[in-house]
Amino acid sequence: MGSGNSVNIAISLDRINPFFHAGDVVSGTVNAEIMKEHVKVDQVFVVLNGETGYTTTRTVNQSDGSISTFHQPGSATSTETEYHISRFFSEKRVLEGPGLLMKNSSNLSGQYSWRFSFQLPLQLPPTINNPQNYPHVRYYLNCVIDKPWYQRNEAENLYLTVFPRVNPSNHLEYLTPSIFGNHNRKDVILKVNMKKLVYVSGETITGTLVFENPQKITLKHIYLTLIQHYRIECATGTEIIVQTTIPTIVHTKETQIMETFSVPIPFGLLPPSYQFHGGFPHTSKVNVNYVLEIEVKANGIFTNFDVSIPIIIATESGTQPNQHQEWTLLKEFSSWLQEVKSDNKQARCKACLKTFSIHEGKPALKKHMNSKIHKTHMKSSGNNTLIIHTSFGETQKLSAMEGTFVYHGVKHGHSYISQQCTINLVKDLFASCSSTAKNLACAKTKSRAVACNVLAPYFTSKLIDDISEARFYSISFDASNKGNIKTYPFIVQYFSDIGVKRGILQFVDDPRESASDVFNNAMKVIENYQLDIRNLTSIGADNANVNFGEHHSVFKLFKDLCPCLVKAKRVEELKSYYDFIQVEYRVGYL
Repeated sequence: MGSGNSVNIAISLDRINPFFHAGDVVSGTVNAEIMKEHVKVDQVFVVLNGETGYTTTRTVNQSDGSISTFHQPGSATSTETEYHISRFFSEKRVLEGPGLLMKNSSNLSGQYSWRFSFQLPLQLPPTINNPQNYPHVRYYLNCVIDKPWYQRNEAENLYLTVFPRVNPSNHLEYLTPSIFGNHNRKDVILKVNMKKLVYVSGETITGTLVFENPQKITLKHIYLTLIQHYRIECATGTEIIVQTTIPTIVHTKETQIMETFSVPIPFGLLPPSYQFHGGFPHTSKVNVNYVLEIEVKANGIFTNFDVSIPIIIATESGTQPNQHQEWTLLKEFSSWLQEVKSDNKQARCKACLKTFSIHEGKPALKKHMNSKIHKTHMKSSGNNTLIIHTSFGETQKLSAMEGTFVYHGVKHGHSYISQQCTINLVKDLFASCSSTAKNLACAKTKSRAVACNVLAPYFTSKLIDDISEARFYSISFDASNKGNIKTYPFIVQYFSDIGVKRGILQFVDDPRESASDVFNNAMKVIENYQLDIRNLTSIGADNANVNFGEHHSVFKLFKDLCPCLVKAKRVEELKSYYDFIQVEYRVGYL
C-alpha cells in the first residue's frame, strides 16, 4: 500500500494471482483513503506499463571528463554503468479528472473506489528476472493521484507477471522424434534420441543416450543441464534452470551403453521460448530460448565433449487455451466454480453440478451466480460438512489407489523398492476379490513419477498459497550430499492460523558452493514461486564464512537487497559450549 502524509492507495486485482497471458483482460479496483480534508487533486489515473531494463558501460577520461571508446595509454580512466529503461507498452485510464465529474481540479476527502480494465495485446514478451534487477522485462500498474505542481503526487505500483501464449501446435517440427550426436578425439560417440522437444513447466524431459566406446576410454560423469538463454535489447544472460547427472554412468569403460535419462522441469512460472520485436511507443527486442546441454567428462586431455539440444518451453499443452481455468481464478467465481477434468472446454458449479461451456462466456456464469436456485444450493452446501463423493470409474479408482499408496510411502519414508514390494503383496492378497487391486501397477518408476509429478506440484502449490496468505516468511538452506550429487534444499517458515509452519520449497542441484551461487539459487527459488523479496524476514544457514562472512557472503548479498535483515548469533549457546569443553572464547559484535 502506498502512503503519504495525506493519502493511502491500494490496488487490488479481480484475480488472486497477478499472472496473465497476452490477450487477457487486467481488471481490478483502486481504493484510496484521503485523510486530510480538502486535498486538491487535478487528476486520478492508472497506467499499465511494459518495460525492458538493461545496462551499458562507457569509459570516461578522469582528467577532462571526455568519453572514449578505447583505452588511451597513460590516461586515467574509469568505467561507468548506465541504466536504461525502454517502454514498449503503455496504456492510461483516467479514473477521475476533467470531464469525469470534475471541471479542472477538485478538493477530495474521505474514501474512494475506482474500477479499471486493460486489454493486453496478443503479442508481448514474457516477464524476465526480478523487476528491480537488470536486465529485466517487467509489467506493472501505476496509480497516481496527480496534485497541483507545488505539491507531491501520491503513487502506488503493482507488478504483474505476463507471458505470451506459446502452443506446441505452432512448433510441429519439435513434436517429432529427433536424433542428436557428437564425438571426441578418442572415438567416443554419443547419440541422443529424443521423442519430442516441446515441454511445459512441471513436465519431465526424457530421452535415451547411446554410447559407443571402442577404445574403452573411462567415462567419468555425464552432466545434463537445462539452460535458459535470454537477450533483452543489447544485454544477454543465461540461467541454469536445472542440472542433474546420470548416476549409472560413473567411471565406466563399457564399450556400448544405452541409458534413459529424465530431467524434471521445475514446477512454477518459467518464461516460455519467445522472440519479440515491436512495441509502442518504443521498439524493443527480446529473445528467450532454452538448450539441454549434455556434457560428457572423459579421461584424457581434450576428450570432454557435449551435445546441445534446443528445447521449446511452451505455456499450453493443448491446442486451445483452457478458458475455464482463468474463470476459476477470478474472485467472484473461485468459491463455487471448478474444472471438468474430462473436458477442457467445460467448467462445473460445485453446489448445483451445472456445467458451462467456454462458448457461453462469463455472462452465463454471472446469470447462474445470481439465480435463486444457485444461492439456495450455496447456502445448503455451506451448512453441510459432509463430503459428497461423485461416482468414479475403474480408471479413477485405480489412480486414486495408486496415489494413496505413493503418498503413504512418502509420508513414512519408504523406499521405492519397498513400495513395489507392498504393491505386489496387495495384488496377491486381494486379486481374487477386487478387480481394482488386480490391476494395480505402481512399481519403482511409476511411484517416483507420481511422487515427483503429481503429489509434489500439488503440495507445493498449497504451500505457496499458505505463504501468500501469511505474507511474511523466512528461508533456510544448507548443502546436502547424496552420492556424487550435491543438493541445496530450500526450506520456508511462516506463521499460519495454527501456528508456525515449515515446508520444503525446492531441491536445487548445484556442485558449486560460492556465496554468489548459493545466493543466485535462493533468488531463483524465490522468483520461481513469485515470493516477494520485501517480505523476507530472515535467512537460516550454518555459521560458515560463505553464509555469514563479513565481506562477501550470502548474508551480505541478501543484506544489499533487504537492509532490514539483521545478523544474530546465539551467544549464550556458544558460551555454554565453550564452558563445557573448557576453552576460552571471544565474541565479536557487528
